[in-house]
Amino acid sequence: YILNRPDQCPHLCLYPLGHPSARHSSVDWSHVWDGKFDNTDSSWKEICPEFDLATGNEVVLQAGDVLYLPTLWFHSIIS
Repeated sequence: YILNRPDQCPHLCLYPLGHPSARHSSVDWSHVWDGKFDNTDSSWKEICPEFDLATGNEVVLQAGDVLYLPTLWFHSIIS
């Protein structure tokens, strides 16, 4: 998982309220590498240049682990 505090939402390029994908990022998170986006694929910078300013926490779960997500925290599942 990649977790972002609510104060990071302005940097995550979320679709606006009313959009069918509201509260989802317009950036393809499948290119995450070492907590940051893979610098070899810069197409996300054209879509959302401010995404590079976002900070997050990487969480690795093991079998039997439980993850508590506080209200309004943004999360992305990377497997």
